[in-house]
Amino acid sequence: MLFYILVILLVSAEHVHSAVVGQIIGCYADSYYPAYYGDLPYGGYSGYSTSTQLLCAQYCASKNYPYAAARDSTDCWCNYSYGIYGPSIDCNTACAGDSSKMCGGAIANTVMYTGVVNFNQIQSDPSPLGCYIDHSASHDMPDGYLSLSGTGYPWYSCLQNCMNTGYTYAGVYNGTSCYCGNAYGRYGPSSTGCSPCSVNANKMCGGPNAVSIYVAELDFAIFMIG
Repeated sequence: MLFYILVILLVSAEHVHSAVVGQIIGCYADSYYPAYYGDLPYGGYSGYSTSTQLLCAQYCASKNYPYAAARDSTDCWCNYSYGIYGPSIDCNTACAGDSSKMCGGAIANTVMYTGVVNFNQIQSDPSPLGCYIDHSASHDMPDGYLSLSGTGYPWYSCLQNCMNTGYTYAGVYNGTSCYCGNAYGRYGPSSTGCSPCSVNANKMCGGPNAVSIYVAELDFAIFMIG
């Protein structure tokens, strides 16, 4: 059974999202192909016969997305942003699990807050400690591997992974891999090897032969589902 837990990660009050889980933002247009071109194309489910607005928001919160979209009565999609197709007036389909509320339409989403912090509000945090030479055969920090493919915000996923496993430092390698350790820099610094992350140019995500090092701590709170 779903239930809420509040995970406190070195809380800084100004970074906590104050929205109630499931709070409606509005109705927004969507693509005919939500999994490929959707306004909120990630992490969702479809064809769920008991889907509700709240269940959808809870589901996206469990995946660490700040926004949820209830669509076409039984479907739910998630993302870090919304509104690329503009507003809509077509959220006129009742939720499969709660006929008193609307869950989007055939090409429209009822968009909601999930309670997860909006990463766009904290894009200046955290900053990397630097860029360091790395080797795929023998990584600068070899422990705590996590694949970052499809995570959306790789530096956040890496920091959370290393912090939760008790390491001091987190390293994003080539934008796709995370490694952890309590020391770094055994191959020396790299002046040109690290590139900006594809989803946010304010963050660095390493390179083919370099790793972007971060302190493994986060200064905001996230509402999640356990």
